[in-house]
Amino acid sequence: QLLYAGMLETIKIRKAGYPIRRSIVDFLDRYLLIDRSQKKADDKASVKALVESLDDVDNTHYVMGKTKVFMKDSSYFALEEHRKVALVKYVGILQRVFRMHRERSQFK
Repeated sequence: QLLYAGMLETIKIRKAGYPIRRSIVDFLDRYLLIDRSQKKADDKASVKALVESLDDVDNTHYVMGKTKVFMKDSSYFALEEHRKVALVKYVGILQRVFRMHRERSQFK
């Protein structure tokens, strides 16, 4: 039953040191906001370009399978930190636009 459920493969991957796994589409949905210019026609090429564009993410700490990206903890935490910085930047832009719109509508 473990073989058919894919648990043995999961155990092998975790023992190899890649405990974090995401589908390629989920990876891009979550992390592409870090640098939108890295979007390519092919999703795998986008993942590779995004990871290589970040200086503090080691290229040997992630592996791409057919449908998933496997990462070591250090790469995962670095990506999450970059994502947090990007989110703060975009939230600031949204707040600025909202405040500008509010002030302009009250000025009329």
